[in-house]
Amino acid sequence: PPSGQALHLISALSNPEPAAVHVQALRARDEALSASAASYNELCRQLAYCLAGCDPTSQLLLWQRIPAAELESWRQQDPHTVARLQQDGNLLVPFGQMAGLVLKNALVRPPLRPDGQSYMALEGPPAEMIKETLLYTLGAQSLALRAVASSVIAVTAVSPPPHVQPALHLRQWPELVPTLLESLQSAHLDGSPRQQGALATIQKMMEDGPTQFDAEALDHLVPCLLRLLSPAAHESAQLPALQILATCVALKSLPGALILHFSSYLSALSALAPSPSVAVRTWVAKS
Repeated sequence: PPSGQALHLISALSNPEPAAVHVQALRARDEALSASAASYNELCRQLAYCLAGCDPTSQLLLWQRIPAAELESWRQQDPHTVARLQQDGNLLVPFGQMAGLVLKNALVRPPLRPDGQSYMALEGPPAEMIKETLLYTLGAQSLALRAVASSVIAVTAVSPPPHVQPALHLRQWPELVPTLLESLQSAHLDGSPRQQGALATIQKMMEDGPTQFDAEALDHLVPCLLRLLSPAAHESAQLPALQILATCVALKSLPGALILHFSSYLSALSALAPSPSVAVRTWVAKS
């Protein structure tokens, strides 16, 4: 669970006023991230936990898991914010967004290690815990929190060499693609939060690093996407599936599964041509 210090850091970073407290929080963040590898990993772990815990489905558990002493420490430093968050759970969503954005910045622009020879990176148990937490958050009820988790995963999973966070890169994260595909293989086509989170993540990864996917991953992905082009599927599933498949078609080497099922792809496009959704019709025309 997050410490009172980490919670206060997030609340202080969320509020530009008073300016002195905000500046102090920025300094504390930088010091915690650059002090040591252990400090860097620990703060990133706590930020990830806050991101996941602020979803409406997890808020009660978040409050229960904060130790009483840590909650009191946070309350003494920022009683106004603690009172507001406890009274209105809706305010926890932007609080979690801030935690996720601080995490993303720490991962994408890590500070130098104390020896000045290399950059900080996630490693060991904290890295594994953060991976699990990010994947969990892809199923969050809150679209805003899902979007932050999706962005963090995508930007680190397909970063070009030298990978900004080696432990989070696609090739060092064997569970990533199977977990995303599992979310797409649900029997339901109703655009569940987990399905939307997986699609958003794959879409960002394909946009930023399509060549990072190996042929086997793409061959497993294509049938899942074709299934989501069904007229019975929800628009929130149809639209990203169309966009991802359009990216696949634009690849230098067409995925084998798309070649095999190309007639099914064309049939699906024809079936979606009269869709009531303007966005879907637009992407059918672009495809």
